[in-house]
Amino acid sequence: MNVKRIIYFLIIVITCLACKSQQPLSANNNKLCKVEYSNYGGIHGWEESLSITEENISYNSISRRTNKSEKELEKTSENVWRKLESSLDIHLLERIKSGESTLLYDGKDTKFKIVLCSGKEFSFINSQDSDEYQKMNEFFSTILDCRTKIISKINNNDKINH
Repeated sequence: MNVKRIIYFLIIVITCLACKSQQPLSANNNKLCKVEYSNYGGIHGWEESLSITEENISYNSISRRTNKSEKELEKTSENVWRKLESSLDIHLLERIKSGESTLLYDGKDTKFKIVLCSGKEFSFINSQDSDEYQKMNEFFSTILDCRTKIISKINNNDKINH
């Protein structure tokens, strides 16, 4: 009878330890892996995209009317990635809804896509007026600040080359 109790106790302990060892993995499921921003449309058929990972920031833009394109790739600073991770709120992301597209009226649409390491994605278009977006202002401002800095860098390079 004591052997059965010992075996039962060991099974319980092993089960508990197995569950605890998986807990850090679930915490990593909410870890940020990639942020994508795109802005497209308008009368000139303009497109731009920005992708931010822990390693790199990649920017591409093209004007369909002029066929002028720009590309830039740079290393993501630790400060930028830390700001993105610390201001990420999964519960707010889950509640952000897309707004109406303005492409039909020669407008531009702005799209954000947030990818977690678990593979879960959050994607929305023209949601800048939503309360949830406003509450995550630091997160989205960090993305847009990266975009502004890269565009400024591209414009400065254009001035130097001309």
